[in-house]
Amino acid sequence: MPLVSSLPGTTASPIRVPFGNGKGELIDLPGISRGELELHVQPEHRNSLVMKTRVKPEQRVMKPGQSLVLGGGLIRITPTDPDVIVMAYAFTSIKPDPHLTSTEKAIVMQSRGREPFIDNITLPGTEEKIASAGIFPLKWDVTKSRIGRANYSLINGGKVEELPFKILSTDLLIEGCGWVELVAQVSKRRLEPAPAKHDMVEDSTWGWGDEKEVTDKHSVAIRRSVYS
Repeated sequence: MPLVSSLPGTTASPIRVPFGNGKGELIDLPGISRGELELHVQPEHRNSLVMKTRVKPEQRVMKPGQSLVLGGGLIRITPTDPDVIVMAYAFTSIKPDPHLTSTEKAIVMQSRGREPFIDNITLPGTEEKIASAGIFPLKWDVTKSRIGRANYSLINGGKVEELPFKILSTDLLIEGCGWVELVAQVSKRRLEPAPAKHDMVEDSTWGWGDEKEVTDKHSVAIRRSVYS
């Protein structure tokens, strides 16, 4: 659904729209301040940040060593586990379309390096303000909804709990622009508690491509423009 109205000032009071047979409710509130992500985008590309129509995302498969880039370098999503394949679905209208490439090239695109890259919609100098937005684990179990009843009814008498794997997911909200759904199939054996290990201390001299080690391996690292 569109995130904003094409006519400014049309929301005078909260609008409540039920959906899912009463299981959910969409509430439109007036006077909510938008983020400042657009201030780091070239003026001619700012309209592409606003979702005006329903988006049917294309599935993009991030293999080990790959990253997903939005806006030609505005946002980079990089899986932190080298052994897990992550599927990404970008529910955004940001142009250019999401681009799947090697993490090495994605870093060059964000830093405006010498190698060729697709159109970068960020303002000149934004590469100096890029910072980590965090590391987010895939913590929601969506096994039942992803494989469907028709598939798991034939496996172990329909007991999803006995499957040797889980399908984990998380949604990454991009303020004012939409969200990206990330999904990965992970062996249950890999999800068993592991001996605690020490995290690396955050290095104050962060460099391009540096990532912080975390105990939860099934996660993704996000880098985007920082707010001014």
